[in-house]
Amino acid sequence: MDKIRNTISSDIKAMMEVIDSTGLFPGEMLPEMISDYFAENQSEAHWLTAESNGKIVGLAYFLPERLTQLTLNLLLIAVHKEYQGRGLGKAILKEVVSRGRELNSHLLLVETSGHPHFENTRKFYTYFGFQVEARIRDFYQIGEDKIVFWMRL
Repeated sequence: MDKIRNTISSDIKAMMEVIDSTGLFPGEMLPEMISDYFAENQSEAHWLTAESNGKIVGLAYFLPERLTQLTLNLLLIAVHKEYQGRGLGKAILKEVVSRGRELNSHLLLVETSGHPHFENTRKFYTYFGFQVEARIRDFYQIGEDKIVFWMRL
């Protein structure tokens, strides 16, 4: 990994390709998701872009959880399918944790699906030190639970 940096507007197209490669959700949703980050001077959102050899290969999106004191919610972390398994996700997550500590945050939350397709995702968070805090049954659809992980920063 060459670097993990703050996202700039010219990253969006490549970030959409990263998201599309993962199958998490359609990349075409990204411009709307990130629009406040570029439009508002006081946006609390944090978007990170990961580069390898000048190519955008990963991203993360986190922000303070509303109505809390210094709790962050990691809403998106993705690594291009061709670059998975090389430690890039771990490097991105380490950067999120580091920035969270710089912000004096005390908790980092992340939510994911309980669907078997997301088993490796759940193992990734557990390996990194997150603990399962909650399961909301049938959240995404009947038979697909939401799993909430947390980590003390």
